[in-house]
Amino acid sequence: MAVNIDELKQLSMIDVAESLGMELKRQSGHTYYWTEHDSLKILANTNRFHWFSRDVGGDVIQLVQSVKDVSFKEAVRFLQEGTFSQVENEMIEPVKQEPFSYVLQPYEHPDFELGRNYLKEERGLTDDTINTFLAGGNLAEATRKKGDYFEPIIVFKYRGLDGKIQGASLQGIVENKVQYPKRGRLKQIMNHSDGLAGFSFDVGTPKRLVFFEAPIDLMSYYELKKDTLQDVRLVSMDGLKKGVISRYTADLLTDGKFSQANSYTSILKALDSLNKTTKLITDDLITIAVDNDKEALKFIEKLKEDNIPFQIDLAPKSDGVKKMDWNEYLQKEKAGEKKMPGEKTSEVIQKKQEKLQEERNLERTRDSDGDGLTDELEKSIGTNPYNSDTDGDGLTDSQEVAMGTNPLKPNPLSKELTTDQLTQLPTLSELIQAKDTKGLSKIMKEGIKDYFNSDQYKNYLEAISKLPSYSANNVMLLLSQNSEVSMVASFKKWQSDFERSVKKGQKALWIFAPYEFKLRDNNGQYKVNENGEIEKGIGFKLVPVFDVSQTQGKEIPQAVYELTDEGKIFDYETLYRALKSVSDDNKVAMHFQEIDSGARGFYNRETNEIAIKRGMTKAQTIKTIIHEMAHSELHNNKIVAEAGEKLTRSTKELQAESVAFVVSNHYGIDTSEYSFAYLANWAKDKESLTDLEAQLSIVQKEASQLIKKVDLKLEKIKTLNLTKDKTKESVFHEKLNRFKEKQSIQEKNKEPKKAKESRFSVQSGFS
Repeated sequence: MAVNIDELKQLSMIDVAESLGMELKRQSGHTYYWTEHDSLKILANTNRFHWFSRDVGGDVIQLVQSVKDVSFKEAVRFLQEGTFSQVENEMIEPVKQEPFSYVLQPYEHPDFELGRNYLKEERGLTDDTINTFLAGGNLAEATRKKGDYFEPIIVFKYRGLDGKIQGASLQGIVENKVQYPKRGRLKQIMNHSDGLAGFSFDVGTPKRLVFFEAPIDLMSYYELKKDTLQDVRLVSMDGLKKGVISRYTADLLTDGKFSQANSYTSILKALDSLNKTTKLITDDLITIAVDNDKEALKFIEKLKEDNIPFQIDLAPKSDGVKKMDWNEYLQKEKAGEKKMPGEKTSEVIQKKQEKLQEERNLERTRDSDGDGLTDELEKSIGTNPYNSDTDGDGLTDSQEVAMGTNPLKPNPLSKELTTDQLTQLPTLSELIQAKDTKGLSKIMKEGIKDYFNSDQYKNYLEAISKLPSYSANNVMLLLSQNSEVSMVASFKKWQSDFERSVKKGQKALWIFAPYEFKLRDNNGQYKVNENGEIEKGIGFKLVPVFDVSQTQGKEIPQAVYELTDEGKIFDYETLYRALKSVSDDNKVAMHFQEIDSGARGFYNRETNEIAIKRGMTKAQTIKTIIHEMAHSELHNNKIVAEAGEKLTRSTKELQAESVAFVVSNHYGIDTSEYSFAYLANWAKDKESLTDLEAQLSIVQKEASQLIKKVDLKLEKIKTLNLTKDKTKESVFHEKLNRFKEKQSIQEKNKEPKKAKESRFSVQSGFS
């Protein structure tokens, strides 16, 4: 019997999860999480899931594969039959885990000042305890960047017995209800962290294990019991995870060899296997010291059902108190000794946060070698911030950036210039200060020649994706002043349109802005046209703007289509619909087909059709669609006929792929790994790329127009969906009210009807 995969994918993910024995808990709205691994989120409204700690997600089939570590065929069999029968002649492949990379190392603060204040004043820990954990090397303070928001955080590192960092959890220091409306502070597991590892601390030579839900609780437990703790390993599970208990138990009994030599599946099953086949797991080996609440007690009961021997050590709580964790208990105990700190603590942390931001702003403007380029900009482009001439060719780094040449590679031009000529070359900052628009325009034009020999082009395309409404010259000019520019506006516009203000001490960025002026003849008199009107010309002047990172205030409003549920992953279907609609408006047909040539898609000028290869990843499909749409706009029969020989294949491919990268990047799809390998191939033929300045302008214009069109489509689609949702909700409430009215009438008539227990729900006919 043939299997209809599409029908299987329509099965309720909530029902499938429960059939797998997963205990779910509602987080908010349509979002649920798995109590055993709280980084696995299920979005009921989209019937999708994402397991953030393992960076996997998808439909119900992929859920079964990920949770049970089985093959595609076995997952399908389960959804059909409800059992996991062995599939013959098939290897079961485990879920691929992306390697963890600790990207916060360069942003760590050596003094741990803010972290110490938070742990002492907000959490009740002592300097002695904090110093003990700092000495262990797994506790750090760092700065985390989220958009234009910089915040200090505490990092709890997960290390293997080999000393390598396998993951980390992050704790925000400063309260921010705007960024984190639910908790008030950041609480997050870093991407690609090992889901079976956790923050741990050894006291003596570990002979037993104590497990906690969070690093703060682990430290609080140590604070309370450090005088009596001996030969123990304290472990945070970052949730309620039997797999973490399994991993650390097996490692303790094998001196750390088990997790290094066995698969993910074997580690998950290790606790049960050891318990069934050996007598190594004694009653005093494992202690569960999780939160004293309903969810944790369920977790404990489940361990008991599995016949796992362990001890329980929960924070005491009074009658009527629903929850008590070890940090809450520590603070309660401290409160008995002295009054808990109030607003004063928050003020201290706020002042330190402001100091941190000031230091960050100072760092962004520091120019250690005095060459006119900030240290931050030099680090981003690879030049030495402490050497004004990195490549030693006689031209300063700033002069080379201004000329558009590569400051990392000796410039042959420098040999042709005299010492006087070298000293007379203006720096970029000097030209801006002098408001020399002609000089800047010349530099921008000359600088284009080197764009395909460095990372400048990639930075340029990324900037276009963030600044689609700005010209090619302005994008280049902004990048030369701030390599991380993302959103700019004037001083007044930030105030009037966004309710944000420019931070004190911020230096303006400069862009070209058009202005009208009255034309004069050779005698200085105004020129007048045949209608007696003074003729006007268009000129350009430099005007100041500020990047969003230089401002503070109200959160930047999102477009309607960006307002997604928490944890929502890349919405391929909606973006595809928007692109397809734009292509239809342009009267360019689009279809999927098998392509054997190796190409991912093509545009047929004769039929004015786009063909896309079947079976590609969603991201690759979207990128290819945009690439071919660019071809249909820029290289149709009409344009090719007008351009003639000037429009070489190299030119066409560079234009289309550049547009594809810009638009994809605008919607959060990183195609750089593919796109720039592709572009490098065509850039080798840069001699045939006529008028490079024109090419950059064409890319900017086409990408800008396409983004604008797609944005409008996305806005309409999202608005329509929201309207449909509200309509459905309205219909439901209408039916519900009628039901209540009917019940009320029955009660008044003394004709009560016995309701069937637990049967009234949205599914009982009120859809």
